[in-house]
Amino acid sequence: MHPPPPPSLTEPEARQHPERMGFSQRGILQGMQHLAGIAVFIVPFGMAFGVTAVEKGMTVAQAMIMSVLVFSAAAQFASLEFWPSGWPSLALVLATAAVSSRLVIMGAALSPWVNQVQRPQRWGAVMLLTDPSFADGFQAFQQGGRDLGRLLGASLMLWLAWVAGTAIGAIAGERIGHLDRFGIDVLMAAYFTTMILGPLLNTPDVRRAAFAVLPSYGTAAIVAVAGLYLLPPGWNVVAAAVAGGAVEAWRHDR
Repeated sequence: MHPPPPPSLTEPEARQHPERMGFSQRGILQGMQHLAGIAVFIVPFGMAFGVTAVEKGMTVAQAMIMSVLVFSAAAQFASLEFWPSGWPSLALVLATAAVSSRLVIMGAALSPWVNQVQRPQRWGAVMLLTDPSFADGFQAFQQGGRDLGRLLGASLMLWLAWVAGTAIGAIAGERIGHLDRFGIDVLMAAYFTTMILGPLLNTPDVRRAAFAVLPSYGTAAIVAVAGLYLLPPGWNVVAAAVAGGAVEAWRHDR
């Protein structure tokens, strides 16, 4: 008589004891191919940043270096508000930290898998982490994928698209001037509108989740607009992030 099979792990237990992870060139190529379609749509937003950076007084080289090293659309656009200022260091650091704080949560969610490899590989897997590559990699790992190259490849594809878009936009902005007549500004507005309203058009669970964050998002929006008139340039971004986070923390503790 055969012994009964061991009980299957629940999802939280499975995440605490996943199979051993690896890192391969094939996985990197797979990740790049998987997000190549999304990367095409990243290029116009990189162009918008390049144009805006040049309009704010950056050189093409400065805009390129920022995109190569920072690689955060939200943080980079926020930082442009401080560029003409005299000493923006503290405000710039606070704004960048506030805008990019979501990456801490993403890293924690990926920790059961990425923490299995050595630190150099771990850092390499997450150094270019973005929202789309996190979503792609997290889903792949939950479904049994065990190649961290998939995560790096997806991020790398988006990084290349962002840097290429920045180069195109910065060079065009320097040589042609304002590109509003080509619709870059409309494109950005349409993108962020879609990002906000898109979840509301999905499943009921997603709609409930979207409405659940409306108080914190609404508070942040109100503070950001009010801060334009009450705070020094750029500080409205920091105040909005702090206010929105405080509201969400208060609601969570209730």
